[in-house]
Amino acid sequence: MPRRSCWLVLLWTLLVLYPNPQRVLVSVPRAWSPPVDAAAVRELAATLPDDPQAIEAFVNTTLVPYAVPWQTYGVPWYVPTVSEVLAQGQGDCQARAIVFASLLEAKGIPATFVGSFDHLWVDYPGKQTTPIENASVAIVAQQPDGAYRFRWPEVIDWRASWAIERAYFWDAMPYERLALLLTGWLLLGLRYRLGEWGGKILLSRRLPRTQIVPAGRKPSL
Repeated sequence: MPRRSCWLVLLWTLLVLYPNPQRVLVSVPRAWSPPVDAAAVRELAATLPDDPQAIEAFVNTTLVPYAVPWQTYGVPWYVPTVSEVLAQGQGDCQARAIVFASLLEAKGIPATFVGSFDHLWVDYPGKQTTPIENASVAIVAQQPDGAYRFRWPEVIDWRASWAIERAYFWDAMPYERLALLLTGWLLLGLRYRLGEWGGKILLSRRLPRTQIVPAGRKPSL
């Protein structure tokens, strides 16, 4: 496929997935530096115990019920601010981690972000490991000075990872957006194929016919 056609496919995909491209533009820097905001949760933090495990349980079960960005913001991936999460009242693991880290910061409890291929969580003193939240599956971990250290994980379950990503990005996509995306891909693909066929037909009409001359004879003029 020519480069121009590839760009058209990418542009169509971006416009369907992100009608407002600003959502993805602001998410990239936020993913690198999560927007922790202790001030936004300071009053709430004052009502919670000083036990980080209790705060984490409150965030995950009561404050931020799980929902993927398709359900909350109408896009496949988005990194929200603390205020946006509290306003929506739901969010994915990134949303939960940002709010949880903000609550810990408001209480003066040290916390760092840790991420795997499929999950983002907050590490803190006394954090209990789980199958999806432990050092063996981590690909990036925030250091006490705020810098990030990347590493190849010791354990990777590719089948489970594929199921998670498919459910997160593809299965949760609204049917009308999926239909629009596939229709665009189909039309762009047909446009490319029709252009190929039209070019071949035009070329065959322009090329002179080759006269086949038996061996030993001179071609007639």
